[in-house]
Amino acid sequence: MTKTQKSMGKKLKKPKERAAFLQLVMAQQEVMGRYTHWRLAFGRRCEKKGLKVPKLRGD
Repeated sequence: MTKTQKSMGKKLKKPKERAAFLQLVMAQQEVMGRYTHWRLAFGRRCEKKGLKVPKLRGD
């Protein structure tokens, strides 16, 4: 995620907004294809915080 995306994500308060934002970022990373490690790192971070990892359509 870019610094701007991180900042935007922190400002989102409603669960639906956060879920939509995460879907957007995950789809962006999937399309770019260069950041395959991002999904694994994000999944670990969610697990540490006890959060459910959102799934993309292809999952």
